[in-house]
Formats: sequence, structure tokens, C-alpha cells
Amino acid sequence: GNIIKIGFELIDQHGELFIGSPEEIQEKYPSLYELFMSRNIRKLLGVPLYSAGNISGVICITNPRRNSGNLTLLHSLAHFTGSEFSKRATVEMLKDIGLKDGLTNLGNRNAYLREVLRLKSSTSCLGVIFIDLNNLKFVNDTFGHEYGDIYISLVSIAYSFPSVIPFSCQPQATARVGISTMTTMLTTGQVH
Repeated sequence: GNIIKIGFELIDQHGELFIGSPEEIQEKYPSLYELFMSRNIRKLLGVPLYSAGNISGVICITNPRRNSGNLTLLHSLAHFTGSEFSKRATVEMLKDIGLKDGLTNLGNRNAYLREVLRLKSSTSCLGVIFIDLNNLKFVNDTFGHEYGDIYISLVSIAYSFPSVIPFSCQPQATARVGISTMTTMLTTGQVH
């Protein structure tokens, strides 16, 4: 942990890491010096790895044979690695958005349909509970959509508690599949 902290400190100070010999760090960073000596590291080049605009790591080359193109290569590698991390995080975020209802945080229609396909091949007995909110239009028209959202959210919270589901059943997915409709699929056994 301490060595990582030192690496980040050096990156913060200089924007990149270049240690030409262990003796350069012996006095100020004795633990890093000991690591260098124990691993026979004579030189180190490093550049920051960014993810979401923050330094998330360091990519290093130890004991480079020559210094000329190594730093450029490291910067390129760090850029492409950081871009890949960002892309993967974006893909995961989009998957999450694509499968969750933004208001209730339950699964949405896409998640429900995915679960239906998964459960089609199941040998367990399947049950489905549908809840349709009464008077949602009245609440929206009379009190405003903010209160309609509160109504939907409160019902979804209550609906998410296991106490509303028979204990012999196992909920597989709860989703908001329409403006005022929620559903839970239940099985009598584990589904694989």
C-alpha cells in the first residue's frame, strides 16, 4: 500500500515516473528502494493510467534497455487502456440503464422479457403476480405527476418486500412493465 502511495505521489509531482537508479530514491523512499533492490530493478519508467478523469493506476516498464521510445509507448498504452476501461464502464452503465426502471429501480420491460426467456426452459412451476395501480391517472391529474411518481415508488418499495410473496415460492424477477403495472415471476425451486 505504501509503495503504491509513493508511486502516485511521484506521478502527481512530475506527471510521469522516471527513476534512473535506485540511489535516487534511497534516502526519501527507503521502502521503494528496498523493493527495487530485492527485485533487481535498476531503472523504472511509468505513466499514469486514467479512468473517469482520475488516476487509477500506473503502467511501468522496469529496466528498459533504452529510454527513447519507451515513454511514448507507455503513454500510448496508458491512453488505450484508459479508453478501454472507460468504454467498459460505459457499456455496463448502459446495460444497467437498459434493464432498470429509472423511477423504481426495479427491472424494466426489457429485464422482464429477458427473464421470461430464461425461465421458459425451466422445469420449475412458474407463477406470475401482476399489480396494476388503481387511480394513477387521477393522482397525476389531481395532484401532479410528482405525486404520481411518489405513488408508483411507494408501491414498488412495498412490492419488493419478501413478506408479500408466499414463502414456498422464490422470486426470480420483479419489474415495472408498464406505466402503472408491476410484475414478479415466482418459481417453486431454484432455476439454473
